Amino acid sequence: MVPKITCHFWHITDIHLDLDYTVGGDTKRNCRRSSTSGHNFRPAARYGDYNCDSPWELVRSAVRTMEEKHGEIEFILWTG
Repeated sequence: MVPKITCHFWHITDIHLDLDYTVGGDTKRNCRRSSTSGHNFRPAARYGDYNCDSPWELVRSAVRTMEEKHGEIEFILWTG
C-alpha cells in the first residue's frame, strides 16, 4: 500500500502586477501619475481600482493574509 502524502500549496492566478501603479493616479489612465485633474478625475486608491492592474500593496497584502490564514506551504502554483 502506498502511503498517503499531504501537502499544502497556494494557487495564484492572474495577478497582473503593475509596478508603475500610483496611489492617487488617474483611474482613466491606468492608475498612473497624471498631470491633470479634470472634471471626471477619480484618484486610484491604495489597494487598487477596478479599472487598473494590481498595485504592489494589494499583492503584498494578499500574500500576507494567505500566510496568516493558511500557514506554511510546500510550493506555489502560479498560473495565468
